[in-house]
Amino acid sequence: PPSEAISALPDQGKLTEGLLGALSSDPGTRYEDMDALIGALQSLDVSDTVSASRLAPALREEKPFAWVAGHFLSRNFGKHMRRLDYRLSDRAAAGLLDPAAVDAFYAETGCADFGWSIYGRDERLGPLNEPASLARAKQSVVLLHGLFTNRDLWQDIAVGISRDNGMAVALVPDLPGFAESSFGETVPAGALSPAGLVRAMNAWLKLIGFDDTPTVVVGHSYSAAALMCARETELGAGVHRICLTPALFYFDRRLRLKAYFDAIMAYIAFALPVALRWQVARFLFRRDATLAKTHVRVRDDMARSAIRLGGSRMGKLFWVLATAKPAPAEELTRCVVVTTPDDPLVSAEHAAQSINIAGIPESQWYRLVYGGHFPQLVDDDHPEWGARNVHELESLVDGVLVMAQTTARELGSKRSSGSQRRKDTDDTDDTRDLENDGMTQTI
Repeated sequence: PPSEAISALPDQGKLTEGLLGALSSDPGTRYEDMDALIGALQSLDVSDTVSASRLAPALREEKPFAWVAGHFLSRNFGKHMRRLDYRLSDRAAAGLLDPAAVDAFYAETGCADFGWSIYGRDERLGPLNEPASLARAKQSVVLLHGLFTNRDLWQDIAVGISRDNGMAVALVPDLPGFAESSFGETVPAGALSPAGLVRAMNAWLKLIGFDDTPTVVVGHSYSAAALMCARETELGAGVHRICLTPALFYFDRRLRLKAYFDAIMAYIAFALPVALRWQVARFLFRRDATLAKTHVRVRDDMARSAIRLGGSRMGKLFWVLATAKPAPAEELTRCVVVTTPDDPLVSAEHAAQSINIAGIPESQWYRLVYGGHFPQLVDDDHPEWGARNVHELESLVDGVLVMAQTTARELGSKRSSGSQRRKDTDDTDDTRDLENDGMTQTI
C-alpha cells in the first residue's frame, strides 16, 4: 500500500505528512486540488535531506582495481557523475599494477606511457576512486578516438552514458601514439595498424581488470575502421561495437589514393627544418577539405598531435589505413555503423556503397541528420544540432548496452548448457567404464 511505501522514507516530517494527505482514501483529508498540493510541496525545506541510496553488490574481486585509488585529476559533472584521469607510469610507480604486466604492455604496444579516463555515477557504484566501485560495475563502454585527436573529444558522450547507466562505467583512453599515450623510441611491427590498435585496447583492458565485462566498444573514424576490421574472436565473446563515421578507405579508390598521398606528404613535411614543421602542419590541417566542418581549434590540435607522432609513423598509419579490409559480414553481426549525410571525408553515397559491400544490413546502419566527420562534437554554428547528435549517440549506446546484456545472458546459457552436456557425457563415459570393468571381471 502507498502508506507503507511512504512510511519507509527517511524523512518522517512534513514531506511524509503531505504525501499521506495526498493519497488519503478520505476525500475530506485530501488536498482540494493540484494547486494546493503544489503549494504544500513548495513550502517544504529539503535542503538538508540526504537522498537514500543502495550500493550494488560486488560482481568480482576488488584487487584488480587497486589502481583506481590514485587519479591525478578529477572532474565533477553534477552531484553524482565524475571523471577520473590516470597515467600508467603513475600507477606502476605507486605499485598498484603488476610491474611485469606493465612491462609486457609497453613491449607489446610500443608506448612509453598510457593515459585514460573513467566516468561513472556513485549512487550505485560507490565512490569512483575506490576499487569496490569498479568491482560493482555490471557493464563497461570503451570509447576510442580517431587519428590525431584525444580522449577529451568523447567527454559529452561519456558523461551522458554515465548519467543514463548507473551500473556502467565509461573507459576512455588516449590511443597509442597520441596525447598522453606517447610512443617510445621503437614501435613494434604491426602496432601502427588496425589490428595493432585492437590488440593494444585488449591488452590495456586486461591490465586494468576490465577484460571480463560485457562491453560495448565505440570507435570514431580510424578507430571505427579498426573495429570493422576486427573479428569477433579478436574483440571477445559478447562484445558489441559501434563504428562512428568510419574511415572506409578500402572500398573507394579515391580515398585510398588520398591516404597514400597523405602518407607521402607526411614524409615530405618532416624532411623540412623543425622550425617550419608547425607552420606546414597547421596549413595542411586547416586547408584539408575533409576537415572543413571541424572547429579550427580541433584542427590545430590535430596538427600538433601529428608533429608529436612523427613523419615515418604517420606515413605508416595512412599506408595501412588505405589497405585495411573489413572483416567478413558474419563477423559483423554485433556491429552498428553510424554515418552522417554531410561527412566531408566519406560521402553519403560512398558510405552506402561501402556498407552494402561489407554486407552490413540496414538494421545495423544508423543515420544521423547532421554532424560532418565529428558528430560527437557540439560546434559553434549549430549547437542545438550538435546537442541532438550527442543525445542520439547516447541513446544508441544505451540500446546497444541492453543488447550486450542479452548477449551475455545467451552466452551464459550456452556455456551452462555446454557444461551440462559435458557433464552428462562424462557421466555416460563413467558408466560405460564401469560396465566394461564389470564385463572384464565377468570374463
